[in-house]
Amino acid sequence: MQDLIAKVAQTPRQRIIIWSFIVLAILMVFFGNKLFRQFGKVTTLKVWGLNLTKDNFDNLTKSFSYKGGTVVLDYTEKNSDTYEQDLNNALISGQAPDIFMINNSWVGKYSNIIVPLNLTQDENYNIKKIRDEYPGVIETDLINEGYLYGIPLSIDTLALYYNRTMLDQLGIAGSPKSWTELMNILPTLRTLDQYKRIQRAAIPLGLTSNVNHATDILGLFMLQKGINIVNSDHKTLDLDNPVIMGNSLVSPGEQALNFYTQFAKPGTSLYTWNSSLPNSLDAFAFGQSVFYIGYAQDKIKIQNKNPNLNFGVGAIPQFDQNNKANYASYNTFVVSNRSKDFDISWNLLKYFMQDSVHNKYMEISSLPPAKRAGIGLCDNNPDLIIFCQNILTAKSYYRPDYQQFNEVFKNMIDEVTIRNISERTVIQNAKELLQSNLYQK
Repeated sequence: MQDLIAKVAQTPRQRIIIWSFIVLAILMVFFGNKLFRQFGKVTTLKVWGLNLTKDNFDNLTKSFSYKGGTVVLDYTEKNSDTYEQDLNNALISGQAPDIFMINNSWVGKYSNIIVPLNLTQDENYNIKKIRDEYPGVIETDLINEGYLYGIPLSIDTLALYYNRTMLDQLGIAGSPKSWTELMNILPTLRTLDQYKRIQRAAIPLGLTSNVNHATDILGLFMLQKGINIVNSDHKTLDLDNPVIMGNSLVSPGEQALNFYTQFAKPGTSLYTWNSSLPNSLDAFAFGQSVFYIGYAQDKIKIQNKNPNLNFGVGAIPQFDQNNKANYASYNTFVVSNRSKDFDISWNLLKYFMQDSVHNKYMEISSLPPAKRAGIGLCDNNPDLIIFCQNILTAKSYYRPDYQQFNEVFKNMIDEVTIRNISERTVIQNAKELLQSNLYQK
């Protein structure tokens, strides 16, 4: 080799150059394949989402990168009406997405196919970071035994929509801050015809058939009454545990159920809603109801139905202003146990945790943020400010099977309003059913 180089290279400089090429070639032989595998690796992640268009997803993730190779994000916006069936079919057929979106109430049902992040082993993503950067409801919903099950981009809460024109005509300055205040003005808001039929409702409450978010609203009343609904052990319920009020024991669960159903009971002072009225959102949109309880995402639906409606959004009324509780509902991205690479999938979810990504999502979605840092950005946004203010006092509860839980809550309401069964009996039966069928599995 040296004789060959000596013949080709006539000067020391030429020999140095040739030897450099030879050494580089040897290095490429030994290490080139490894380097190519590391930096030339291409991983495609299939991502499913809800209410997030592909263009918005691409805009949101255009800065995402992975140091271990190239990641291609294959995103699909799914139809919410067929989403669960599509997801179950994909799981059965082996075509499940690497990352998919679910509602916070679904986490218990799908926990066995979710790959959570161990917050005790990740020095950059631990429980302290989650508590510092996210409102408390995230820990309640998405952290269990030191594991983080998902990352949301937004947190929606229930609020009180009101018909501004009607309140102005009635001389009412704004939406009520407490349920007592609402009860006091209800006779002024509600109008009846000569046959005592409701012409204009005050607020759609009391039933399940034509009240949007009925079980969420009942859950809100229970949380506002100070009960957890499901205890922190995720195995026992707190529906009918009595508390001392004055000189007597009362059940907050019974109180919440009684309050909700009073609005649909003829003969009570709160009667303002029945089954002959249209869907609650439609009733509000077309002036048949002064108030409507809904989420931020309902606003566009109302505007689409009646672009000329003059309405505003106020905070949800409270039973106790010193112990506020709001109700949270939101979608969260989770990593599937069918994912090709759990680490890469979780890297995308960690990317979603950046403040800049959250702020961008709030801008493109017109939904309230999930992070504490985004709440201040709502101050100049009249469409979001109420929902943003609700986030810090938002609550939720664990449901191992949200569908069964919703059915039990609907049945509780129907048994009181339609079958006239006592609240105590209904609550006790519901607790026994849930305890035996759900929480002891």
